[in-house]
Amino acid sequence: MLKRIFAKPYRSLPVIRESYHIRASLQNTMASLQNIMASLRNIENYLKDLKATQTIRLVDLDLRDHPRYRDPQRLLRFQAQVCSQNGEDGIIHEIFRRIGTTTKIFAEVGVGDGCENNTAFLLSQGWTGFWIDGESAFWELWKIGMTSRTIA
Repeated sequence: MLKRIFAKPYRSLPVIRESYHIRASLQNTMASLQNIMASLRNIENYLKDLKATQTIRLVDLDLRDHPRYRDPQRLLRFQAQVCSQNGEDGIIHEIFRRIGTTTKIFAEVGVGDGCENNTAFLLSQGWTGFWIDGESAFWELWKIGMTSRTIA
């Protein structure tokens, strides 16, 4: 009760009033600093993503121009994408051009629906083989595709 009685005159003292203003100012400053820190974290994440993109670009594009990779025997020069995701079709074709083939049988694990993998192009070139995938939905898609191919 005494606290309530003395609170208003106490707050009206110039020193106390000034300390309340300083406290409010510090709270506003802290809120601004928190916003700035959040912005800096966003910028840091952006720069990390940019660095990763630049690294991918370096590996994907600049590497081809590097003197070490200009050698005609380097497989990177033969990247070509038909059914693969990253140019493996051309590399696989070049490997078998160099070493030759006998049975033309492949095996691939993790083929998805069979449209975008490393052996679909070999299949289109007359190879036979085995596709293994743990996802039953892809198996159902493949069975439907094979049924429509045999009917057509």
